[in-house]
Amino acid sequence: TNQPIPGSAGWYVDGDMCTLGQSTQTLYTSATACCTNQLSWMSNDLCVSISTGVPTNMFYADQIASVCKQDCPAGNGLPCGGSPSDLSLTLYSSIELCCATKIPWEPSCVDKSNGNEPQGTGKY
Repeated sequence: TNQPIPGSAGWYVDGDMCTLGQSTQTLYTSATACCTNQLSWMSNDLCVSISTGVPTNMFYADQIASVCKQDCPAGNGLPCGGSPSDLSLTLYSSIELCCATKIPWEPSCVDKSNGNEPQGTGKY
């Protein structure tokens, strides 16, 4: 008896996101509830962000480039890098935490992520 009443609307799973609208699928009252119950394999913050179109402004690692990027429109300049393409990535509250946790081998991760030249130690 989990069938929605015709004409009812809510949040439902549509691929890798939740969509607001009418569906014969299980409906939820919020994107957060839909993400928590149906797409728990990805960060709830990221799922809600993708579903609502509102960036999380949190940070994720680009380990190939040895930088952390912020989930905000890439056109806003660094460290914004758009939404992560890998939806299973962990999101971090700060660029420092992202760098320390995911890119510990790169001492200038924060500087590089912000588009700054790494500061030298002054030692040769």
